[in-house]
Amino acid sequence: MTAATIALLGRVGIDQDGRTSGRGLHGRRAELVFAYLAAEHDRAVSRDALADALWPYALPDTWAAALRGVVTEVRRFLEDAGLDPADVLVSANGGYELRLPPGVRVDLDEARAGFRHARELLAGDAPAEAAERAERAAALARRPFLPQHEGDWVDGVRDELASLHVRALELEARARARAGDRDGTADATERLVRAEPYSETLHQLRIRLLGEVGDRAGAAAAFEHCRAVLSAELGREPSAETGAVLREALAHAPAAAPEPGGLTRLAVLVVEEHEFQRRTAVALLHGLGVVRVEEAADGSEALGVITRTGPPDVIVCDVATPGLDAVELIRHVAEHGLGSGLIVMTAADTGVMSAIEVLAEAYGVRLLGAIEKPVTARRLAELIAGHERAAAAAAAEGDAATADEIAAALDAGRLGARFRPMADLATGTVDVVTAVPGWLDGTGVWTAAELLPGVSAAGLAGRLADHGLGLACALATRSRAEGRGLAVTVPLPARALEDPALADRFAAIAQAHGAEPRALVCNVGDRALRRDARELATLTRLRIRGFGVVLEHFGTGPASAEQLARTPLTGLKIDAGLVAGAAARPDRAAAVEQALDLARAVRLPAAAAGCDGPADFDLLLQLGCRFAEGAFIAAPMDGDGVVAWAVGWQPPSVATT
Repeated sequence: MTAATIALLGRVGIDQDGRTSGRGLHGRRAELVFAYLAAEHDRAVSRDALADALWPYALPDTWAAALRGVVTEVRRFLEDAGLDPADVLVSANGGYELRLPPGVRVDLDEARAGFRHARELLAGDAPAEAAERAERAAALARRPFLPQHEGDWVDGVRDELASLHVRALELEARARARAGDRDGTADATERLVRAEPYSETLHQLRIRLLGEVGDRAGAAAAFEHCRAVLSAELGREPSAETGAVLREALAHAPAAAPEPGGLTRLAVLVVEEHEFQRRTAVALLHGLGVVRVEEAADGSEALGVITRTGPPDVIVCDVATPGLDAVELIRHVAEHGLGSGLIVMTAADTGVMSAIEVLAEAYGVRLLGAIEKPVTARRLAELIAGHERAAAAAAAEGDAATADEIAAALDAGRLGARFRPMADLATGTVDVVTAVPGWLDGTGVWTAAELLPGVSAAGLAGRLADHGLGLACALATRSRAEGRGLAVTVPLPARALEDPALADRFAAIAQAHGAEPRALVCNVGDRALRRDARELATLTRLRIRGFGVVLEHFGTGPASAEQLARTPLTGLKIDAGLVAGAAARPDRAAAVEQALDLARAVRLPAAAAGCDGPADFDLLLQLGCRFAEGAFIAAPMDGDGVVAWAVGWQPPSVATT
């Protein structure tokens, strides 16, 4: 065997070249013994120790024979993975020893050694390299260890990993601060206090390090977060020492200029009656890199600011601001066509917020979400990111196909599709593909096209929907004939939902192709959540006819459990812009986790678009996401090749991430 990794963290197996080798271990006892020997491979493990791990409460009378049977199964597993059990698993000193050949490593060792190496690099004045090593060690240590097992030995390893996780995060945070990495320090320190939320010492470290990299607003927000956690969970205020750390951070932190681009382009208006809360929000926005921040104490002052400076990109408004509460502000934004995104600061009950969400929807105002007081930098960043994604989407629509181009392509038969595979992370199979529309030239070459933004007429939306469903039916029928039976999802233009005959027409198209409606899924936008009787009727009839309905771009807008529950959906797809790169952005990772939690609450399966790299894949596994698609799984491919590809696909190894 050449280079290989024995995986104990997250799952148990042996990996070569990014794939799992051989068959899996049969039985929980064999898994436990193999993990015990692999974790302690530098020494012999006595039979008594293995027996205590296998039978922690009472040894059976035939435990010795049973243990020999378990060891035999481990030998078979090693042999199937390409290791010679006679050389690798040997009897020694009244027990067994796993002697690893050169090139075979254990991921548990990698976590331990990675932390030690990171510490050496930091001591050797190589902070950037130390931070990367420490981040990798922390990510490994965070993975679950033998979650199906209990016992003293298993608990001991888990305790070691928990401690290693926190120490590696602390080391990473110090290294990123030493390297002057402001954003990296903020991310690392946030992960650190999330891992140990009740350690005031670690909160102090977070405040101190943010001050060292010049993030005054971040340091102030970190102190407020510490206060909120200690007050809510422990019933006490931060100590005087923590207050002193904050004062020192604010006094000595050098002013850091925000990086160009990104949030620096935004103009934000904060409308809040209470001066302390208003200035806190302004400071947090500056800390996030927003340069143009205006403030107003009441509605009249806010209107004056808008008249003087022009409409802001984002308005952050208290729900009950005098003279211009959230309801009046929504009306004003809509009637004057300001185009501003709205963030509501609130301590109001959920009933009020639900009403505000419905009102914003009715007026066509883009409500980015609500932020509960006290305001935090993390939540502000999450909501403002929604504005950024919407702006990016609007920019992309400028290059979208026009209605005339779409109609001409339909007439000429130049509109086709490729299919992006979607992985089932629970079963390790590909049973679903997503149709990606595009242009076909005269030679059959395919080019991706953005079609939906160009469809504003209901008639053209219906033609495009029918054509897309026909392409999906053709692949579903072909895959069933080839023994795979793929389900195919197809994007549905929003205006197509206005057609009461859509469900009947779709049923006829499926019947003409010999396709089963349950293998066909319509992807719809958040317009499906609106209380429009016609569109709701169309969605309901699609479901009655047997078609699936999945809500796309989930997680980027205000979608409540009530809205999801009242819409006839069969699944949710988390927005690609939220998922891609989220492993390196704690705020976005938290947003993905919140989206998954909401999906579980309404009992709908969730898929994640934008799984573009190994870190994205690893994060989705850790968060328990069921389905994923993106560049890391596969690029879109022709219908002729996707069925065979799906049959042969194997999930990449977690250990390689």
